[in-house]
Order: sequence, then C-alpha cells, then structure tokens
Amino acid sequence: MTDYDESKLAVPLHSGGVSEVVAKASPTAEALIQETVGVFWRERLRRNNPVLGLNPMSDLLQFFAFAHLPVNLQGVSQPFAALAGRIVNFPEEALPETDGLLCFLGSLPENNQRTLAKEKVYTVRSMLDRRVLLPVILQMLLEAKDCAVRAVLYKAPTP
Repeated sequence: MTDYDESKLAVPLHSGGVSEVVAKASPTAEALIQETVGVFWRERLRRNNPVLGLNPMSDLLQFFAFAHLPVNLQGVSQPFAALAGRIVNFPEEALPETDGLLCFLGSLPENNQRTLAKEKVYTVRSMLDRRVLLPVILQMLLEAKDCAVRAVLYKAPTP
C-alpha cells in the first residue's frame, strides 16, 4: 500500500515518460531523463516528488558540461562529469567508486578550495552508501567540482 494517490501524480509510476504538458514545454527533458537515469532512481524520484513528475537531475546535469571551459579547466571538470554519469547510471547494488576522483584532487594545488572539494567528495561517497536521494548527491558533487575549479584558479594573496 502506498502513502499517495497515484491518480494525482503528474506522471504515473508505471509510465515511462513525462506528462504531455511538460513534454511540450521541454521536448528534450524526457530524452535526457531516459539517457541518464536508471529505472530505480527514476521511480524513486517520482515517489519523492510526485506532484512535479519531472526529474530534477535534468537541471543539475547541465552544470557538469565542460566543453565550453578553457582547456586547463576542462581537465578539472571532466572527472566530475564522468562520475556524475556513473552515479546516475549505476545499478543499485553497484555503487560507483570515488577513489579515482580523490586521487585526482590530490594532484591539484594545495589550498582551502582543494580541501573543501575533497571533503565534499567524501560526503558524496557517504551519501551513495546511504542511498541518499540522487539530486542531493549530484548537488554535492557539483559543489565539489566548483571547489576544484576554484582550487586551480586560486591565487595566493601577496604580502
């Protein structure tokens, strides 16, 4: 027995797509959801956000794009985009590893932003283990990416 009335959902749980109104407003949203989100997470998100019926990840994933960045920052952002892709596509029983990303962060210039990026990646690892709602995990990963980019751009104050 569920604790919500499925007939009031914008997208029924058994449906494979977004509502007709949403599809007309954003024709690429469904394609993005189908490409990046496994069935487990799609259903979990709809259960936790039944009124919207949309996947909030489609809004977050755009911020992992890196082709528009300068080459030195593309190299910093790409590992985060790769991990975001693995996170949204992993089966529930096979959690993606964050160790490679932590090793990569160790190669960045040492400053407070690098430290924050590492702490946020450790938090992402913990959230994955606890099966926290996917958009929350992606938001934390996005914050880690932003910190890593700032770690590279950081200029030490002159005395």
